[in-house]
Amino acid sequence: MSWAQAIAYVGIIFGGWIIVGAILALMRASIKKDYPPADQRDSEKSSWRIVDLWLGGIERFIAMTLVIHAPPLLAPFIGWWTALKFASNWGWPNRKKNAAGSNFVFLVGTAISFGLAIWVGLCFNQEAINAWNNQDIEPVSLPASLEG
Repeated sequence: MSWAQAIAYVGIIFGGWIIVGAILALMRASIKKDYPPADQRDSEKSSWRIVDLWLGGIERFIAMTLVIHAPPLLAPFIGWWTALKFASNWGWPNRKKNAAGSNFVFLVGTAISFGLAIWVGLCFNQEAINAWNNQDIEPVSLPASLEG
């Protein structure tokens, strides 16, 4: 690993936390929603919680590593990671009111987080785009018992 990559990893973990948090704070303010509800906040700056640093940092670290070293594995990772976050009720549990809006904020934050990691990873492995474009994806056929 080069010094540039080491600096990029530190930047994507901590800088990504700040960037994603700032964008989500602006988004929450612009849609005039208060996520999470006041009684469920860890702090007044809920976009920059330490748990978000850990979860988002790990997510961006793995995504950037996959872009650099194993691009074909990135899409399955993003799908499974997002599904696991959703299934674990990431964000603010026991929330009924404004759940749809909170899910929207969650999805936007996840997309921005992955976007940053992919962008930085592509700085080190531009061939990843070719790997994504040239994947041989075989169509999945239905079992005979389910056809027509």
